[in-house]
Amino acid sequence: MPQDPFQFSPQPQGARPQGFGPPQGNPYPAPAPSGGGSTMKIVLIILGVILVLGLLICGVLAALLIPAVSAARDAAKRMQDQNNLKQIALAVHNYEATYKKMPAPFAINSKGEKVWSWSVSLLPFCESSSTYSQIDFTNMQPWDAPGNSVLQGPAPFYLQSIQANLPPGSREANVFIISAPTKVQRGNPVFIDGTHTNFADVHDGLSNTILAIMLVKHTAPWAAPQTLTADEAYQLIQNEDKYFQVAICDGSVISLPVTIDKATFDAMVSRDGGESVIVPSYP
Repeated sequence: MPQDPFQFSPQPQGARPQGFGPPQGNPYPAPAPSGGGSTMKIVLIILGVILVLGLLICGVLAALLIPAVSAARDAAKRMQDQNNLKQIALAVHNYEATYKKMPAPFAINSKGEKVWSWSVSLLPFCESSSTYSQIDFTNMQPWDAPGNSVLQGPAPFYLQSIQANLPPGSREANVFIISAPTKVQRGNPVFIDGTHTNFADVHDGLSNTILAIMLVKHTAPWAAPQTLTADEAYQLIQNEDKYFQVAICDGSVISLPVTIDKATFDAMVSRDGGESVIVPSYP
């Protein structure tokens, strides 16, 4: 007899009917880990690499820029010192045009005392007439006498080197003239102690002769009657860094290397030596 297809087969006792109840085993396995932790690590590593590279690039740029900034700052200071020397050279020319002579290296009173420096004579020609008017010309006392307190005050800015980093209000100056105690037959500097000269005495040419010198590493009270001989100036040059600046009698300013030889320096100081000079240049 054919089996009824819709007839349930008898199940063993305790068996679960087919088609009912939860399936045996889990037909939906748990999803595999997404790997989110690994991705975060990779992102952090990339960010760290970028940060390190950024720091390295900044360091390289700083190493390149710092020397450039320092060089620009030094150039600006050098230019300021040049302008100060040019102002002094112009003042000497104006003084000579007014009095038909250059200022003496220092003023001398009736007692034969050296009372103040050449720079005091230039005050009216450097927009410092108010300072000049306070000087005791009647008694002609030395610059450091009680009656001349104005000469013991701060030095005019054009007599100082900005590279010297002098404290505000300092009375120290960095600009000097070169003079000789007495005049000799030839090879004299522009200035001679106790006398006045003029530009007509500069036979070697105004464009070849040193008028004043700026020494960053050497100072003296600006109004003190102190000058330098050529030998003293050359010795002090050796203490400078790389170069020093001088005002030339024609009003120009040049930089000279500290390695300049003594013969060349003496020839540039001389106003009537007749030397042939090849001026060494400093960049």
